[in-house]
Amino acid sequence: MSATNPKKTEANYDYNPDDEAPVQQVTGKDAQPKTQWETYLDSLDQSRLSQTIELAKLDKYTFNGKTYDRKKIKNKQFFELERLRAKFAKEKDQEAATEHLINVYVKCAEYYLGMSAEEYDELDWEDTKPILDACNFRSVRGLPSSPKDLKESGGIT
Repeated sequence: MSATNPKKTEANYDYNPDDEAPVQQVTGKDAQPKTQWETYLDSLDQSRLSQTIELAKLDKYTFNGKTYDRKKIKNKQFFELERLRAKFAKEKDQEAATEHLINVYVKCAEYYLGMSAEEYDELDWEDTKPILDACNFRSVRGLPSSPKDLKESGGIT
């Protein structure tokens, strides 16, 4: 796998399944409910956040010799992804929760990269997940140039 962009040709990153975010309760009278994506972003350590930002800057991603262009998604598609994430977070049955999570990433691959479910199924998870997370990050937060810029823009606290 490689990620390409006119300014950058290779992306390096590590995936740790223990980094997955639990759903957090929002408290306080002025607190706004967090989306599943915001909860996930809150859980990222500085290194993972930096990697996500670098991948989010790219417009093309190559898997197994095939290059995919990142696409903007429609509101309907974004909210469908959020509903799938909410189902995953609320599901008590582990097998059903896993199916919801699979559906989130298959739909991300379809919407962001124009990838079929069959193509997605043949890719390596450790290559695919960080890129799809970065595509979603870019939709939600735009293209900050650094974690400091993201913090200053109000994207993280």
